[in-house]
Amino acid sequence: MRSASGGHYVQVFQQFAARLVELQGSDGAWRTSMLDADQFPMPDTTGTACFTRGLAFGVNSVLLAPTTFKASARKAWGWLSGVALQPSGEVGFCQPAGDQPTSTNFSNSTSDFCVGMFLGAAAEVSRMDFS
Repeated sequence: MRSASGGHYVQVFQQFAARLVELQGSDGAWRTSMLDADQFPMPDTTGTACFTRGLAFGVNSVLLAPTTFKASARKAWGWLSGVALQPSGEVGFCQPAGDQPTSTNFSNSTSDFCVGMFLGAAAEVSRMDFS
């Protein structure tokens, strides 16, 4: 049973998703500071994986229009699986824990949380129909 306020939350989700697509990097990843990507150019796996999972869930659940959001999720997954997932099998580009964006190089940094977010994105993207 849906709550009376459910429509409001779907609308907020759709607005957030639309803004995320606008802020996505040309390589498919999001930066540690989405509003100041020039100052913080390092792509971030944790955020990218989280947003990818959300976009894919929205498409799979028919909460987001596939014509708009499928390409963004696919582009993000391309970066996650082609860059963040390193030849060693480790997931890199995991921003260290902190209270603000960082411009230091963390391309070889990994964490349990970041890997979990990567796997969550993989699970949701695997359910998408790319035909």
